[in-house]
Amino acid sequence: MSENIELTAALVGILSGSIAIWQYVNVKHENKELRKEVELIASTGVAIGYYYNFIVSVFSKLKEHVLRIEIYEDNTNTIEKVVEYESEDVELHIIMPNDLQINSMNHAIKKMRIHRKGNIVSRGSERNFGINFMYGENGKLLILDFPKPLNAIREYMFKLPKFVSLLNENGELNDNNLFESPIWQQHEDRELRNFEKTIRVLMARGRVDEGQTETKFVNVDAVPDSADGR
Repeated sequence: MSENIELTAALVGILSGSIAIWQYVNVKHENKELRKEVELIASTGVAIGYYYNFIVSVFSKLKEHVLRIEIYEDNTNTIEKVVEYESEDVELHIIMPNDLQINSMNHAIKKMRIHRKGNIVSRGSERNFGINFMYGENGKLLILDFPKPLNAIREYMFKLPKFVSLLNENGELNDNNLFESPIWQQHEDRELRNFEKTIRVLMARGRVDEGQTETKFVNVDAVPDSADGR
């Protein structure tokens, strides 16, 4: 890969943003340019992990040009049918929450899981790739995913000096109103914007989506509340 990032850095990114960031920008000299494009905060490390563990996997399948999708019957684990899609008829939609609160993230996961389940059928001995999806215009297949590692950013925020003093000796929050405060909400927004920007920078550098339809970051409120029934 052109970024020459170690897989360990990607995995650590899910658990510790600061460590992954340090590894990423120091593996090769040219990676120092990343400092000019994204912020060196927790969401950068989380984005690195999500990029290598999910996005690269999705687009490696899309580059096969024709995808075979096993589609499950609604609310079951029984395969209803197998359908083939040209890769240009498939889009990846990444669902973004309104904030990093547990209720918001659970809401995003619930909305994703409302929609149909399927598997991208892999070749050879590779495992099939599970997805949630819905149908778009002209019969396009829209893969839906919520980046669950975003929860790590929230936990990391509690360790920041400006917030750590608000925890008691048991690590519990003394003031629940913190989540409504401007300083907390501004930092949440900063992390979410940087997460998206880092993903876009990595995709542009790796050219993983070259020749494919544009990946979209969609707000959770824009995701339909019910499956389309097809």
